[in-house]
Order: sequence, then structure tokens, then C-alpha cells
Amino acid sequence: MTLTWNTAALLFFLVYSAGYLSARWLYLRTDISQTPRSPESIDDEAILTEYRAGRRIDALRLYRTRYLCGLKEAQAGLQALVKAADRS
Repeated sequence: MTLTWNTAALLFFLVYSAGYLSARWLYLRTDISQTPRSPESIDDEAILTEYRAGRRIDALRLYRTRYLCGLKEAQAGLQALVKAADRS
């Protein structure tokens, strides 16, 4: 089977279009709010807000970003932060 110029151009167009549409679909599905934040821009109130909203994993992620610590330290620190805030 020989490939004519028209067939090759059509194939190229279909493959290019499929790639473009799938990349655009992935881009539109991406949640921009999940972009990394600088540690200075995160305060304890933002961490507590996430925790109290039931998003504990996001609260841990923010705590780890803010205080540059590991998971175990973040869990202990987050619990201490919540207890300190509840006492106030």
C-alpha cells in the first residue's frame, strides 16, 4: 500500500488534532489552586481553616510546606496547633 500525499497529510492532521485535544482536556482539568505556595504566604489560620473544613491531608500539606518538616513532625505539629487554637 502506497501512501499518497493527501493521505499522509490527513493522518498527520488527525494525530496532531488528537494530541492537541487531549492536552487541552488535561490542561482544563488541572486545578490551578493546587499550585505550590511559598512558605511565607501560609499562615497558621490557613492551616487551621483547612483542618476544620475536614481537609486534613491538605492541612498537613500546608503545614509541611510552611514549616519544612517531615510527615511525622507535621502530624504532631498540626495536632499541637489545633490544641493550642482550641484553648485560645
